[in-house]
Amino acid sequence: MDALIFLVLVLLLIFMILQNYRLFKRSKHVKTYVNCSDAIFADRELMLEIIDEYVKNENDEEFKNKGRILQIYALMAKGQDPLKVISELDLKETILNNKGKFDAKQFEYNSDSYFWMILDIIKAHSIDNKEAIDGLVSVMDKYYEYINQDIVVGLFYNVHHALSHDSESNSMYLRDLWNGNYQGNPTYDKRLIGFYKYIAVSVLAYLGENLSEEMVQDLKNFAGMKAGRLAMRDLGILERFDEPVIQDEPEEVKPSADVKEDEEASKAQTDEDQ
Repeated sequence: MDALIFLVLVLLLIFMILQNYRLFKRSKHVKTYVNCSDAIFADRELMLEIIDEYVKNENDEEFKNKGRILQIYALMAKGQDPLKVISELDLKETILNNKGKFDAKQFEYNSDSYFWMILDIIKAHSIDNKEAIDGLVSVMDKYYEYINQDIVVGLFYNVHHALSHDSESNSMYLRDLWNGNYQGNPTYDKRLIGFYKYIAVSVLAYLGENLSEEMVQDLKNFAGMKAGRLAMRDLGILERFDEPVIQDEPEEVKPSADVKEDEEASKAQTDEDQ
């Protein structure tokens, strides 16, 4: 019995070491990715050069594809053709594990990239790039069966259809989302749900829907955030709700849901090295 307990403890220790090592390695990729995504907000002149360099040098397929999502936005913002990068974009590494099965934790880690996919589709609509629009939708369609229960995915498609003026039902979806009336039992990243609601009400404003005072206040709040300014500028509504003071980006918009775990893993690795 003692030998069995000892074996279980050894296996548990090995598992913890491997887990910490994995998170430590991931944290290095996260930090460089954060710097890359910040370029879109901090350096509009050099953002494409910075992101191109990141994608070129990143050897992890998950983060390379996260970089490509940023690259698509930067290319369109610079008036360049994003179709080649869209054709190279594959979301598999952000969704599936090494055995090709859906990994809910992996998908949650990458919720920020799907938020950026929404910003990409808004940008593509704003410049009426039909090929880019179709390409982005096709990329999402490929893995739709795995991720269709998540709010960020439903929001992507409903934003796309709303901007295409396909159906009134899209405005109902957006209004329900803003009100917190989630249909069915969807999954979602709790850190980003506020941003999903901001996107929903921004598209409602773009569509000319009636807005409550609370909705208008949300739009003013969103206009004070870096991501909000991008989305609202591309929707052509920023000037209507702009506030003179730009707020700092809230903590929950940071790229990965595992940032805290990354920090802990990094600390654990440091302790082991000592």
